[in-house]
Amino acid sequence: MEAKDKRVVLDATDKILKKLVYENQNIRRKLDLLINRANENWQILKNLFEIDQSLINQKDILSLLLYASSEIRSRFNLYYVNFSFFKNGLPLAIEGFKKEEVINLIDKKMFINLFSPSNEIFFINKGEKEKLSLLFKDKAKEIASAVIIPLTIRKKIAGSLNLGSDNADRYKNFMGIDFLNILGRKLSSCIEQKIIQEELLNQERLKVTLEIAGAAAHEINQPLSVLIGRVELLLSKLENGGITKKDLNVILDAAKRIENISSLLSNITCYCTKPYANNQRIVDIFASSINNSQICLAKRYKAL
Repeated sequence: MEAKDKRVVLDATDKILKKLVYENQNIRRKLDLLINRANENWQILKNLFEIDQSLINQKDILSLLLYASSEIRSRFNLYYVNFSFFKNGLPLAIEGFKKEEVINLIDKKMFINLFSPSNEIFFINKGEKEKLSLLFKDKAKEIASAVIIPLTIRKKIAGSLNLGSDNADRYKNFMGIDFLNILGRKLSSCIEQKIIQEELLNQERLKVTLEIAGAAAHEINQPLSVLIGRVELLLSKLENGGITKKDLNVILDAAKRIENISSLLSNITCYCTKPYANNQRIVDIFASSINNSQICLAKRYKAL
């Protein structure tokens, strides 16, 4: 083979080798990128799992929202995280909130106009001032980019989880929308569970309140009727001067009964009921008081 031909072969071989090296480096870079993304995804999933476990343990909705806001902000290195809920049509458990920094009540129509369709995740930047102002209020000026995750409660959009970052490129070419959907579903589910718990608890509270009120009315009415009747009798006797010591003792006894009922009411330590009219039940004030807790326990045991 002539020197010229050898040169051609060597040049061609060199080009092939360089191309292979380049392609190998390119493949290596892609693999490194995939590995890094896989590690990031694993960390995100781990964080989501840990947040989910802690959300379940929160005692009420307010605790849940405060915890979620703080935890999501710290775990995902965000500048600000809050929740927006529609002013009208909220479950009572959310409507009763005091004004909290992480809870923002907004107009439903305005939200739907700005974020349509309202059941999708939205990415917004610093230039979208109206949207940022609606969701982040006085913090809007510090937000450079944000993600708005809709919250679905009882199959209806009730508001959103808002993730604000001071980094304008935080969500540029963002690939983790699936994780945001998971986060939104987890929070929506936990909020709905807490709402149901709050409603059941409120129903139970109302039931107990009505039973106590019924018991108080029932117990107090009896001596009160005696008291009123005896005073009316005394008034009629007053004209004839026929008031006796017995009359005064009856009034005193009735007053002491009312005093005793008041004392029992202030010392209720357990929940015990007894039958009442129309198949209803009222609190057994005597058995429920601190001095009669053993009677209460005995009646409960008997009812089992």
